[in-house]
This record gives sequence, structure tokens and C-alpha cells, in this order.
Amino acid sequence: MNQLNNTYNVTPLPVQPALGMKSGVISYVEGNVYVIDGTLPAQQALSCLIKPTMDDKVLYCVQGDECWILAVLYSTNQGNAAQENTEQDSREIALPNRAPMQMNTRKLTVNASEQIDMNSMGDINLNSVMGKLSMSAKRCYQTIQDSFIQLAKHIVHRGEYIDHQADKLLKTHAAQHLMTADNDIKIDAERINMG
Repeated sequence: MNQLNNTYNVTPLPVQPALGMKSGVISYVEGNVYVIDGTLPAQQALSCLIKPTMDDKVLYCVQGDECWILAVLYSTNQGNAAQENTEQDSREIALPNRAPMQMNTRKLTVNASEQIDMNSMGDINLNSVMGKLSMSAKRCYQTIQDSFIQLAKHIVHRGEYIDHQADKLLKTHAAQHLMTADNDIKIDAERINMG
């Protein structure tokens, strides 16, 4: 049996420098550019959901000429249990370049001890295709600037006092229309047409 002696030239791959992960403090913010410890410009990484602000202690990594903020470790404005939090203490969940966000899960619960706000300059859609949409509150206020349309197979309104008032026209129509009262029915107008 003949054995072939082959010689191969193996070129080793260059060793990639390890990511240098460090912590620092945000000292300057302008748009999407952050300066860490007064000297190091950095950008918010896509994995960092909390938008960094001034005086935040952040975790960052440096690779070549790029520096990325990976996480917000601590905020000097986060307050404590003995300090009353103000609206300025609230933090913002924001992706770089205002990228859209979508969450998919089996069950989602959002809890707030004081208040939940949902704001949109466009549309807000709430869909429950195969289930029910429940609302429970001590008081409910609805203000519509244009049209308010309800479409359903059954609509039930019940209350101790119900007041319907229209500035121009109030119209009700049905194939069968019933109006009953335990005591009195009062119709008062300048002119009443029946039939």
C-alpha cells in the first residue's frame, strides 16, 4: 500500500478582539447620540429598550470604532420608596430610530398602581375576535368629536337615571316599538303629530 505524504499550509485565522463590556455614566445626550463619562460617544443598541437619559449608569461595549449601550443599569432619578415619584421620573421604552414594536405571547397583563395612558395621533384598534371585551370602572367618560356608531345584535341599556338629549334631532325607529311605564308617560312639545 502506497502512502501519500501531503503537506498543507494552514493559515491561522486572526483572533477577533473580545468585546470590551464596561459601565459608565451618561454625561451628554443629543438626539440619538450619547456621551459616556464625558469622552466616549455611543449609540443605543436595539436590545436596550429603556431609553438612556442624563446621569444614567449604563452597560456598554466597544468594538473597533463603535460603542453600543446595551442596558441601563441604574438611574439617579429613579427615586425610592420614601420619595414621591413625579412625571419627570418616568422612563421611556423606545427603540432606536423609533422602530415599531410587536409583542406575541399567550397571555399579557399590564398593572399600574396609579394610572395607564394610551395615546395615539392615529388609530387605536382593540380586537377580540372569539372572546369578549369587558370594561369596569367607577366612572366612564367618552368624548367623540365626530361620529359614534354602535353595531350589535343585542344592545341593552339599564340604569337608575338615563338621559338622552340632542340639539337637533332624536330619532328612534323599529318594526315594533314598545313604550311602557309603571306610573306616568309625559309628552310635552309645541306641536305633537301622531298617525
